Amino acid sequence: MNKMKNLLVYFSLASMSRANNPPIASISTPETTSEKKSSTSDTVSPSLWHRTYENELPDYIYEPPFDYVIGIIIQPCGVNETKDKSLVDGVYYNTLGYDCCMNKFGMGEYGFLKSVVLTQYQDTALLGSRIPNFRQLARHDEILNNIDLVDERGATLSYKNSRRSDDETFVDYSCRGERDPFLHCMDEYLGARRSKMMAPCWDNNQTVYANLECYSVDGHKLGEKCMQFAYIQNALVHTCGGIFSNDTECGTYVEVHRRNGSPYDHEDVVLAETKITETTNYGMITTTIPLTYKTQEHKNRTLCAYVENKVRVGSMVFIKKTAPHCCCPKVFSQRTQLGSFFCPRRQNTKDGPFAGTLRTTRELYENDKLMSQYPFCHHAVDSVDELMCSAQSDSTIELTCNDDAVCKEQGRFYTYPCRPVIPQTTRTNTWYTSPDLAGIYPAACPLGELFRACALKPPSETFCRGSDDARGFRDEVGKVAGIPKTPNGTYNITFNDGRTTYNFRRSEFELIKPDSNYELWWVQRRGRERKVRYKKSFRVIHPKCTFDTAEDQYLPFALYNSNGEFVASVPSYSQTTVLPGHP
Repeated sequence: MNKMKNLLVYFSLASMSRANNPPIASISTPETTSEKKSSTSDTVSPSLWHRTYENELPDYIYEPPFDYVIGIIIQPCGVNETKDKSLVDGVYYNTLGYDCCMNKFGMGEYGFLKSVVLTQYQDTALLGSRIPNFRQLARHDEILNNIDLVDERGATLSYKNSRRSDDETFVDYSCRGERDPFLHCMDEYLGARRSKMMAPCWDNNQTVYANLECYSVDGHKLGEKCMQFAYIQNALVHTCGGIFSNDTECGTYVEVHRRNGSPYDHEDVVLAETKITETTNYGMITTTIPLTYKTQEHKNRTLCAYVENKVRVGSMVFIKKTAPHCCCPKVFSQRTQLGSFFCPRRQNTKDGPFAGTLRTTRELYENDKLMSQYPFCHHAVDSVDELMCSAQSDSTIELTCNDDAVCKEQGRFYTYPCRPVIPQTTRTNTWYTSPDLAGIYPAACPLGELFRACALKPPSETFCRGSDDARGFRDEVGKVAGIPKTPNGTYNITFNDGRTTYNFRRSEFELIKPDSNYELWWVQRRGRERKVRYKKSFRVIHPKCTFDTAEDQYLPFALYNSNGEFVASVPSYSQTTVLPGHP
């Protein structure tokens, strides 16, 4: 799983420009008398960085480390508030101490549904969005017989090395055999269910209750709506001392974000946060984070089991097989050095419309090496996607050999933008082809300027004609970048995080409902700059979100009145601050 890899660039603690910004301290420094007074104060002074960046939003840059590792597990000792309790919302849990993951090592184990299981699921609501050619994450209570165990990076785990308890078996007279007629069936009259026993230091990121209390590792109640998490970093944690010790724009923080945002908040909006104060660790350190929505602003709101059923800017979508598929010149071959290829090119990813923007020095360096290798792209500008063709010159070149004799060298290879298709009209039909295509087709490709050298593949034909190859966006995952103003308009969808976009009709894609609804971001703050070193997904399953009847959609939080009672719906978002029961 390339998307889950932990490879990128080391974070430098060098000072920012001295002309405009104060220097930043990464470790404690000797304090003057005035500094001691300010640092011992119980109140947090306004950030020193606000003198320069008062009216600007912070810049988030995602740069996972390449020479050290960060790890986070959610609720490592079980669901919040479950110690000495056995039942939470109808589900039984074993009791673990709140310090079960303090200065110890742990990891999560996850399950992908086996292919034979996917074919038996009839109700897609059990799985959320089912995407062909993608591995489907199993529910947290799925039995071992139906899943392939993996770690956080998607690497396969052996069952004999798993810390998960064996499943419980029970008599079920409805079972006729393995997965017959139900997926929990193991054999005739024998069923299985996940064990209620739980290992300590375990990742419970799929079952978060945002309305429960949480406690410190020594059992003290810390808040009414919060959760435990455990973290580890096998390198010095970036913290700030001296006059920056209480600065909210300096140090390492764990922040809660909504992936791809919501209609109410951008993805970069911090929904909750906690500061990391330990510079070193000798195992996982357990701490807590509030789950109130925008902690300092709204005490009567919590995170919730947020889902979206409407397509908006930022929504992730899956391109269906009803989308156009086009026939393009044959794909470039390294053996013959002939064929077509997409630009820009990228290392370890797809090219062309799937190539992301180069953001880091390391990415630019790797791209420079790639660009020096044949076949060559003509444009270095990232904003342009182009289909290029490679050919060989028909002429020969006369060269002087070592013995002063005249030698002939076969024509050299060169690249050029593939030539666009042109219509050819006969008495009865109009056909489209080009000098680079092997076949003729009834229509040009409608996917945009990138595919001007391609023709639309007839729906009745399985393959393209001749040596041509089929290309398009079927079975790809993209992000909505633009919404049409009219009901029959087209949506702008990007496959490279906004670098370029392509147009699709609503019938040509479906909305993806993600397996998680929130993320924890491990963030190193330096004034306006915030470097995200690690992201950890988690899913809040309770409480439900408050419904906005005016917009016919859920709000991104659960609302409570002054009596602590859940508010199921409100007439409009503007009325969420003044409710019955509030002064």
